[in-house]
Amino acid sequence: MKLSSLRLHRSRWVLIYPDISGTRSTEKKKVLDPACQPPPELTELSESFPPKSDARKMCQSLIKTTLPAAKIKEFSKISGQSQATIQKWSNKCGLSLALAREVSDELNYRMLLSYKEEGNVDSVFGKTEQNQTTIETAIARFLDSRDAPGTKTQYTTTLGAFRRQVEEWGKTTIEDVRRIDVVQFLSTLVLAAPQTKNNYISNIRTFFEWLVDSELLDKSPVRNIKKQKAYGRQFVRLSKSEIDSICEAAETIYTGLGDIFRFMAATGIRRGELCAIRCAWVVRQGARTYLQIQKQTDTVSQYTFRPKTPKSARRIPLNPVARGIAEKATEATDIRLEKFRLAGDMVRYNVWKRRFLFASARGHPMRAGKLSPLFKRAVKLSDITPDPTLHDLRHNFAMEFLSNTNNDINALSRVLGHESVVMSLKYADHVDLEKTAGVMDQIWK
Repeated sequence: MKLSSLRLHRSRWVLIYPDISGTRSTEKKKVLDPACQPPPELTELSESFPPKSDARKMCQSLIKTTLPAAKIKEFSKISGQSQATIQKWSNKCGLSLALAREVSDELNYRMLLSYKEEGNVDSVFGKTEQNQTTIETAIARFLDSRDAPGTKTQYTTTLGAFRRQVEEWGKTTIEDVRRIDVVQFLSTLVLAAPQTKNNYISNIRTFFEWLVDSELLDKSPVRNIKKQKAYGRQFVRLSKSEIDSICEAAETIYTGLGDIFRFMAATGIRRGELCAIRCAWVVRQGARTYLQIQKQTDTVSQYTFRPKTPKSARRIPLNPVARGIAEKATEATDIRLEKFRLAGDMVRYNVWKRRFLFASARGHPMRAGKLSPLFKRAVKLSDITPDPTLHDLRHNFAMEFLSNTNNDINALSRVLGHESVVMSLKYADHVDLEKTAGVMDQIWK
């Protein structure tokens, strides 16, 4: 049975039989009957291929299984395509061009017949109402695919607000959501900053792209929605005396909190990385001491710390200030462990033996979300204006690094763990030009 092509005509799949003359105007259309039996030629065609060939495996899988609607639509595009498309597919399967066309037609015919629940051919083009996925179910499945707790919390907040707003408009399934719905939802965020709206767009776009990749949706409604132009917040440049003042004020809040902020200012690490540091990550090599950021799983909470990017797993040389803080924290942890071991308190010993460099009073890792409010309290006590944020310690480290290395962007990118050097270029405009004035004097001297 040699078919010419398979087409979608008025939301129904039809077979097109060309006239002998080959003109498109005299083509005859015949609606496929999904209840008819599979063509026996497909089995004969499968047996004609080599035993381990891709074409034979594809034919055998089509005979035994039922493919989803998205796969049917994907493979149906092969039939009737240009010669270059068929040639590319034939080269992949090791077939001649003529045989590839025949296999294409047979596969399309067999895939259409394999999707024959309730005799509904239109279900190939779209899901029935009984099979439609609700927005709540889709969000739950999407959140199950996320690993990082912080990222999952952001998606839960964004998608939860989006679901509640869309359901108020009477739309309960993901197939009902259109581009105008996303635009109207973003317009409800009147008081949100441009960067906040852009975060909402990113999260919603990632959600719908996951639905498309999971074959739960044919097209993402967020594909053509552009982000707003957000003007970033200016960095707050802090002097060494101002940082010391903030750290001294932090010591009045909690003992050891000032050392944590001073360690962040001396290394430029992120707050999430700070809370995951183990004592074993501080490695001494000759006369230098390094901090090795790496992936590790907590044996108690079973939470796995993963660096933000592949290049965030890095080795940072520690200066004397950071090295002194790390040695002090490691010594305090060792004293606690020895105290609990001698007292026979194995419960607290097992908690503290994880050896977090900066742990809470009970030996558990510090929570990254609680460091920012504590930093704000310390800034308020030190009377420093304008108000810096905790992340400004990382920005100040970057600018001080560039000022003392004659704008070595590549080295800064490695120390900060940026995925690209482009991300580090934003600090170049904030460097004190007086530090590089000596270099400018040497040009055309």
